[in-house]
Amino acid sequence: MKLIATGKQILLFLIFLFTASVLSAQGLSLTAELSDDQVWLGDSVQLMLYLQGSEEAISPELNIPGVNVEPLGGTVRSSRSVTSINGKVTEDIRKAYVCSYRLTPTSPGRIVIPSIEVNVEGQTLKSSQAVLAVREPAASDDFSLELEFDRNAVYIDERVYLKIGFFYGQSLRTLELSIPGLEGLNYESMPVDDERERYEILINGNPVIFGRDDKGNFAGLSALISIRPEMAGQILLQRSTASFESVSGYKRVQDFFGRIQNQEVYSRTVIPGNTTVVDVLPFPKFDQPEDFFGLSGDIDIDVVVTPQEVHIGDPITLTLNINKMNNPDVAIPPLGRYLGGGIDIPDTRASAAINGSTKTITQTIRISEDWVTEIPTITFPYFDPDAEKYKNASSAAVPLTVLETKIVTSAELEGVSQTGDPTGKVLLERKKEGIYHNYTGKKLLQDSIPVIERLQSSFLIKFLLLVPPAAFIAVLILTRIRPHIRRRASARIDKHRDLRKLKKQWKKVDFSNVHDVLKLFNRQVSVYLERWGLPDDDKLIHVLEALEAAVYGRVEIEPLQAQELTAEILILLDEGVKDAE
Repeated sequence: MKLIATGKQILLFLIFLFTASVLSAQGLSLTAELSDDQVWLGDSVQLMLYLQGSEEAISPELNIPGVNVEPLGGTVRSSRSVTSINGKVTEDIRKAYVCSYRLTPTSPGRIVIPSIEVNVEGQTLKSSQAVLAVREPAASDDFSLELEFDRNAVYIDERVYLKIGFFYGQSLRTLELSIPGLEGLNYESMPVDDERERYEILINGNPVIFGRDDKGNFAGLSALISIRPEMAGQILLQRSTASFESVSGYKRVQDFFGRIQNQEVYSRTVIPGNTTVVDVLPFPKFDQPEDFFGLSGDIDIDVVVTPQEVHIGDPITLTLNINKMNNPDVAIPPLGRYLGGGIDIPDTRASAAINGSTKTITQTIRISEDWVTEIPTITFPYFDPDAEKYKNASSAAVPLTVLETKIVTSAELEGVSQTGDPTGKVLLERKKEGIYHNYTGKKLLQDSIPVIERLQSSFLIKFLLLVPPAAFIAVLILTRIRPHIRRRASARIDKHRDLRKLKKQWKKVDFSNVHDVLKLFNRQVSVYLERWGLPDDDKLIHVLEALEAAVYGRVEIEPLQAQELTAEILILLDEGVKDAE
């Protein structure tokens, strides 16, 4: 019989190991969920990946055809719970990590999101597929979205303005615009006139200020966007949409006073915008100067040189301002090719400063030849898009006065001439009046003890010096420290009194109605802890968690167990008060 019992124990142990291994293998899982399985074209949905059983950060790269994917990051979503059954406290910890993505479909129809694969703790996890239905927006008689460029063609770096107008004949809320093709462009929103009402509308998730702009029988909003194209080709804006909530009906509701009223019912609406395009032309090859480096606009140049009266080798600060540039980010070549000979220019220069359409370059130069009489004209070729031809922008020459350089010999530095005669030496002279500081006669030492030393040797002076700090310390003790000590002593007495009162109250309590009694006890203990704080005792914290589980978890607990639990909490509180002293 003993062998059979031992065999059963071994069998149970093997079953336990197998079950534990199965649970361990099933502990990790990956789930993919969409915030909505239907979306309007131009709207977005969120895809969330739930990793169960681990807190390891995951962020797989997603490539879904027909969808723009934007990672939104991830966070730990672990949970911890404590339960108490028949006095046995069990702690349950569930590890989880969630990462999310914003999905924006670029075409209507049915989109299948494939299974997503990640590697976590040496295991390969796969999520199930998801299906997203993308609906085509439909035109509406009550709403319209209009896009319009101010011209049909521009050159590279030439500003083009896009006017965006939204017009509506019904009330709406939560308006957002989606304009595919605008994300990768260099654009900025233009200011709105002060006399117009202003509204902040999201375009592709970015806030843009709109102004009130009514049109006929429709209320309207409009914004002006400045775009600086950086590459030749086309700027094609199509499949733009306006997404908002509009009134789709009414429902009868009863207010607080019992009156029946009609309440507006809002539903999601998406309407399409028109397609608009502008051609971006490259710089013409015809008549393009050989030294053209991409400068365009209505350029003018000015040069400031300080100082203008220098010796050879003296540092000179040259400030070059290039104004009215279409693209201030254009790199300016080294200035050595424009200044000519007789001027030394370092290979490096300070970073350029940009202020609006003006670029400022600061360069330190030095004159190396005495025949240099000016900073020559600096000429840059540029393209004028309004005139559609190349021009030159030139600065005015800046005159310089190069002074004769005096050579100082080493003999002159030593104060003698080439023949050895003194040249401008300044010799020390004996003063005929005043104090002789090197006099050491006996009369000089008589009555020469400093006043401070004489005062320091006086007992009366020492006593008078000690009186103010002693008085200050006494006042400090009487006004600050003593009341604090009294308050601490009073608080200690009050803490003991409250605990004695609590213990006396719960010395003889009927635990027949266990749940209500524990609920009352939990409330009184909470009031005590809120006033006096929770002692740093892990055992007390553990028992308090068991009390909360019994109160709020509706755990079945016997009256005797409840009585033992309350008694243990009171004992631990008493020990915590004594330890704090």
